[in-house]
Parts: sequence; C-alpha cells; structure tokens
Amino acid sequence: MHTSNIRHALMWGTVLLAAGCGGSGGSGGDAAGQGTTLLAAVSASAQNPASAYYNAVQQMYIAYFGRPADSGGLANFSAALSAAGAPTDIAGISAAYETNPAIKSLIDAFGTSSESNALYTGGTAAFVTAIYINIFNRGPAASGLSFWSNAIDSGGLSRGNAALSIMAGALSNASPQGVLDAATVANKTTVGNYFTSSLTTDARINSYSGSAAAATARTMLSSVSSSTNTTSFQATVDSTISTLVSNTVPGAPVIGAASAGDGIAVVSFTAPSSSGASAITSYTVTCTAGGSSVTAAGASSPITVSGLTNGATYSCTVAATNSGGTGSASSGVSVTPVGANTVPGAPTIGTATAGNGSASISFTAPSSSGGSTITGYTATCTGGGSSKTGTGTASPITVSNLTNGITYSCSVTATNAAGAGTASGAVSVTPAATAGGTSSTAGVMCPYSQSVFNSALNLTNTVSMTCSSTQRTISGNGVPDHTVGTFPNSGNPTAIGAVNAMHSSTLTPVAGSTSTSVGHKIGYANNSVPFDPATAESYQNAGVWKIEALNQTYFRFGTDSSNAHVQPDGTYHYHGMPEGYLTKLGKGTAMTLVGFAIDGFPIYARYGYTTATDATSAIKTMTASYRMKSTADSGRPSTSSVPMGTFTQDYEYVAGLGDLDECNGRYGVTPEFPNGIYHYYITDGYPYIQRCVKGTPAYNGTVSR
Repeated sequence: MHTSNIRHALMWGTVLLAAGCGGSGGSGGDAAGQGTTLLAAVSASAQNPASAYYNAVQQMYIAYFGRPADSGGLANFSAALSAAGAPTDIAGISAAYETNPAIKSLIDAFGTSSESNALYTGGTAAFVTAIYINIFNRGPAASGLSFWSNAIDSGGLSRGNAALSIMAGALSNASPQGVLDAATVANKTTVGNYFTSSLTTDARINSYSGSAAAATARTMLSSVSSSTNTTSFQATVDSTISTLVSNTVPGAPVIGAASAGDGIAVVSFTAPSSSGASAITSYTVTCTAGGSSVTAAGASSPITVSGLTNGATYSCTVAATNSGGTGSASSGVSVTPVGANTVPGAPTIGTATAGNGSASISFTAPSSSGGSTITGYTATCTGGGSSKTGTGTASPITVSNLTNGITYSCSVTATNAAGAGTASGAVSVTPAATAGGTSSTAGVMCPYSQSVFNSALNLTNTVSMTCSSTQRTISGNGVPDHTVGTFPNSGNPTAIGAVNAMHSSTLTPVAGSTSTSVGHKIGYANNSVPFDPATAESYQNAGVWKIEALNQTYFRFGTDSSNAHVQPDGTYHYHGMPEGYLTKLGKGTAMTLVGFAIDGFPIYARYGYTTATDATSAIKTMTASYRMKSTADSGRPSTSSVPMGTFTQDYEYVAGLGDLDECNGRYGVTPEFPNGIYHYYITDGYPYIQRCVKGTPAYNGTVSR
C-alpha cells in the first residue's frame, strides 16, 4: 500500500491504482487499472473529484493499518474511488461494497493486503479487537465484540469490509461513547491528513516507506484521542516526519573487483541504488582477515586500504554514509596482498575453434607462474579494427561477441597477484553463422502439449506446440502452471486470467552480426506465458526515462517471486527469472530450456556450460555483459529522488564483461542441441530477459511490434 512518490499517481491515467506495464494494444500492453469491471463503473457512474474522497481514504488507512496514508496511496485510491463513482463517506462506501465490484476490489485491496494480514493475526475476536484499537484507541465492549465476530464468522460480513462497517457504525452512534469515538476518528483523520499533506519533498516521501516507517507513524497516530488538540499536535507530526527522514540511510553499494599490492588492496565498487534521505558523504571499505579488520574511507571508487599483511586473504566490504548514518555493507570480495612477486610467463597457444560469433581458444599453462598462483587467463581476439576478450581459469576460453566472417588473431595471457604476463603466440580463427552446428530447432518440443490445473487460480493451463516443415507454432491460454503470487495486490490490481496466446516462428533461425531491438514480447515460455521484460511506464509519464520492472524502489509493479505480474486484460507475464516455472520443471542446476524467442532461437534460464562448445565442462551461472552506469546520463532526473537502476537508460552494455552478447545470448552446445546453436539466457542481473534478437523477429498472432 505504500507508494514512494505522489507523482506516481499521475502515471496511471484514469484509474490510478498501481503497477501496469507493457506496450499499447491488446496483444502487448498493460496500463494501470482495475480491469473491465472498474472501467464499466467509470462509464456508468457520475464522478466526484478525487479530493472529495481524501477523508474517506485517510479513514480507511486508519482503520486497516492504524497509520496515515502515504501520499501516493492517498492519490491513487482517491482517484480510483472517483473513477468507480463511489460514495464519498465511509458508510456509503461500506454499503456499496456489496453491490459495486470495483469498490469491493478496492476495499479488499486494503483488507486482504500483506500489511493488513501482518497486523491482524489470530482469530476473529483478535481481529475485531485490533480494529477497535486502531480506530478508537480502545477494545470493544463484550456485546460489540460478540456482534461483529458473529457477523464475520457467519459469513454475513467479510474481513475486507469489516473495518469500514465498524467505523461507520460508530460514526452513526449517538450514545456518549459513540460521540467520543466519533471525535477520536475525526481527530485521527485531521492528523492523518496533515501528516500526508506534509510529505512535500522527495526526501520526505521516500522516508515514509517500509515496515519500520509505518510502525513509527502508527505509534504517533495511536496517541491521538477524542481530546487531542489537533493544531498543537502538528508539532508532533513534524517531529515524526523529521525522524523518518533523518533515519533513512543509504543502501548497500555494489562490490566490484579488488586488486592486491604490497600490503595494500584497491577495492572498486559502484554506488548503491538508493542514497537514502540525503546525499552520500563518504564510503568506508573494511578488509577482514583472521579476526582483524583494517578500514579506509573515501568519497568515491576505488578506495585503497593500506596496512594489510602480505599473504593473508582478506574479505573486503564497502558501506555508504550520509547524514542519517551508515548503511548496510556490500557483499565481500577476496584479495590477498603480495610482496615483490613477478607476473607469469607466456602461455603456449593451442588451437582455435570457430563458433557462431565466438571462438574457443585452447592453450597450456606457462612454465613460470611468477612466484604466486595464477588466478586466471585472458584470451584476446583482434580483427576488423576491434578486440574482444574472454576470461577463465583453465583452457579453453570462449571469446564471444565476434563478427562472423571476420578473421581474428587470438592470444592468451596469464594473471597472478602481480598482474598480467606476456601474451602467448597467436592463432587465427574465423567465426561463422553455422559454425559446425545446425540452426534447426525441428524435433525439439515438437509436438508438445499439456493441460495442468492450477488449483490456486481455479484455472487450467493449456498449451500446444506443433511444427510444420518450416514453422513452429505455440498456442495456449497463458495460465501459469506453477505457484504464483497474490493477484490482485497493492502494486498490481488485476487477477490472472486465461488469455489467448499464439505465435509462429521459423524452425531454421539464422543469427546475424547485428541485433534487432524488440519493444515488448520477446517470446513465449513453453507453458505459453509470454516473456515481456520491458515496461510502458516512464518518469512523469513523459515517455523518455523508461522505468524498469525489477530491482528498483522508485515504482512498485507488484511482481511475484517469479518476477511476473498481470496486465489489465489478465495476461500473466514474466519480466525476469521465472522461478516458479523452473521449480516446476525441476532440473536444478542443469541447463533448462524454458521457451523460444520470436526469431525462433531457444531460451534457457540461469545456467550454461563454462565452455560454450563443451558439454562436459562444468555448469555455471551465466552473467550478462551489462552494468549500471557509474555516472548518470545528462538530463536524467536527480538520483537523489530517482536512484540509479530505476531506468533502462541507467544500464550499459560492455562487450566481454560477462558471458553473453548484447542480446543475452551466445553460440554453443546445449542438451537439446548437442551440435551447437545460438541461444539466449535469462539472467539474474539486467537485462534479465533479453531486449533484442539476433535472428529475424516474427510478428504474428499475439505478438505485435
């Protein structure tokens, strides 16, 4: 229910509830909304302005969560009630719960939210008592407890509507206690409105996020009673907000590499995605070995830590500090300071095996290690006016992102703690599109069909995959065949539905030397759930700074543990690693085929062979060749209000940085294609699912440009 910025409400068009993504049109797009039911309510009902609902929404936050509304939540739910043509008072909204599906969905978003569930544990009596305390600062009388508990337990009143009904009943009670209760509600509403309206800066808005901030505000509001002077109490509100802001520390930096020297370690890192409530003033690197730690501070990366013991292996972390304090430390990186060792000798070059846009370079270790252990090898291939590299700890090493048809000269260097040694002799290789393997996918997952009942959704997943002599066609209903999160939720207001999915692609894809960007649907999983990694959301809805769905805190999209959520038409779709589907497939750390891209090439998830062309090599977690930029682009919104990592433009491709090319793919062998094929990977880091294809994209069926 907590949103990070009132500006978010402006991004959602008519309904303004939470998280939608995708392109435009029926085949690819989400926009925020309650779906067809709420849209029908919009067209059928006269609308009051959103501001007419501020008191009612504030009272809903008080009743269900015991705290003031956050600014985004107040704007979103007020606009949604307006769009649904709801009554403007609590009693009217509670009554409309039973007759207006759109209003029922909105109220249930409060009553069944994760925050509400966490607050109200135990049985019905405990739930009713907690609601009374939230609203009136007192428990119910025995008769009231019995009345409301019986109403809920008998099914006459849902938990979703209970808090509103209790509040509405008290507000219409003219008894002495009822008058006191009404005064308490009025004072809490006034204080809540003042609190929310005081969230006027990015720092204040961002500070009121998370369970700790909610608990602080809840404690403040619990002290408001029927006799509270709400004007005097504004000082307490101001003090509470100041405390929230001052307590917001930076997130954890992202650790980079650590290079060793004589008694020193040079530790690199990138800034955290969140600077907290104020600018980062310094970073502290801590290197620990044998129970002893040495620290060093600096304003930016890298930071040199001196006074280390040569030969001891240290684990180094970095933490960021702002005016609110020091945040969490990054993960650790190991480094072993060394004395005056020398670099290794030159390896002996072996053969080079061409791949599709890649080359596998073999070699033997140098005769001299330079006096310390060789920690890695780097293969460098130069041709066509550019050089590409690949790294590894043993022969052979695969160099990716090469251009087919260009002849490359490749050599290898060895590295130890003292640095990189002399390069080996060179060997020539010319990558080629077919590169000893077939590009045909015929016979794999063809034919294939399944019908799996998902009891949690009360829906059946259906999917069929058929192949003609030239085309693979998948058709299904997009229902996930695995465990999913709760939908609707506070970040995504739509239930999962059965939505037609159909697409045909070539059985003989050809990987070119260039890539083609794809706006939205990049392909389909083998269960007919679409891969749709991009979003349609942008900063202030201007269409320039595109907001990522995953691993950012600026905007919540309501994704579940499978990094998926739901479009307004009910389409469940993946933005990243489909964890639930992988668990259902049950292949563990083996290479796992999860689907096909719209150019016909297969898509695998997380794991691949250490050596792309060797199925006997160890399995490893594949890494993308993208990284977060160290400096924000010109014209980008301030990182103090919109942290780095929020926008697609915050990331850059660096050839050779990871295992994969710009489309998160590479040429190599797989269990299904032992002779080799170009294929894509879903990775744990950006871009998660690729945003481009190497083959020719096919736009048909339910895939549009």
